[in-house]
Amino acid sequence: LIPEEMARRHQLLAIDKDEKKLTVAMANPLDVFAHDELKIRLGYDIDSVLSYGEDIDKALDEVFGVTDEWDQVIGKIENMQVTVLKEEEKEAADISAITESEEAPVIALVNLIILRAVKENASDVHIEPFGEDTLKVRYRIDGILHDVMSLPRNLQLAVISRIKIMSDLDIAERRLPQDGRIQVNVGGRKINIRVSILPAVTGESAVLRILDPSSILLELDSLGFSPDILPNFLSLIKKPNGIILVT
Repeated sequence: LIPEEMARRHQLLAIDKDEKKLTVAMANPLDVFAHDELKIRLGYDIDSVLSYGEDIDKALDEVFGVTDEWDQVIGKIENMQVTVLKEEEKEAADISAITESEEAPVIALVNLIILRAVKENASDVHIEPFGEDTLKVRYRIDGILHDVMSLPRNLQLAVISRIKIMSDLDIAERRLPQDGRIQVNVGGRKINIRVSILPAVTGESAVLRILDPSSILLELDSLGFSPDILPNFLSLIKKPNGIILVT
């Protein structure tokens, strides 16, 4: 009933329904954006109950399954060790060997991060260190940041270096910000990605802005306006001046 992309993005699972009401287990029952999206897309009144996010994720994996490719990549990188060398030239050469090898798990990992972001219509991907031993990946979807995965912190150098190679940046430069771009082909669609690499005390982070020219914008009559409000809104936006506040 609930699309996989929406269920995973909001961490929710339908557990009961009748003719008018849908009962949903949610990690955050106070998420009004999730409530509104469910009501608009499914047409049910929503009744939410609290559940642990980990339990919901496990249930979603049982319902929708987990891709073998993703499991294999995660399994490989969990055992992957990246040694940070003191000499910059040796370090750069070592990381190049890791990230340019077609068999390197980090290549598949970065590709999957980008592909999943495109699939879920994310506008940005944030890859940044979190704490002492975690590299966090987050997607910005509809203006809201969502945690996607937490990777071992020792992959930070390899993942960031792979992104630098893809965007033709200097992998040896870690003291200054760098900007670049990547163009990928996803299902026959050309996707442009703007890349920003930002240095910090905890190491570099990356922000990928996804620019998909083929993204389909929703029509106004698909945004949930009531029949009496839509004509007024259409009339207002044709005026040469004024301001519309959405709060």
